[in-house]
Amino acid sequence: MKHDLRRGSIHVARAEHVYPTIAPGSVELVISDGPYNMRKAAWDTFKDWSAFRSWYAPHVEAWGRVCAPSATVYLWGTDDSASELRPLMREHGWTKRV
Repeated sequence: MKHDLRRGSIHVARAEHVYPTIAPGSVELVISDGPYNMRKAAWDTFKDWSAFRSWYAPHVEAWGRVCAPSATVYLWGTDDSASELRPLMREHGWTKRV
């Protein structure tokens, strides 16, 4: 489902289905609430952190394609999941700002 707004759009869908429809460099904000690897549900359980990073890798790569150079990514998770994803984000050119 897509909601068109005056200044943009909100997609309520699986991200991997939406990425191909987005023009390169046109996104200013990504809000991602993917798995945290807390192992409290089957969909949030990875055998190790490497598998967790592998799950996120295609998303981080897609963000690099669809996002403008000034874009912001809000990545929800735990302290552990953020620490595990930080090298992957940096590998794709993202920097952490506080």
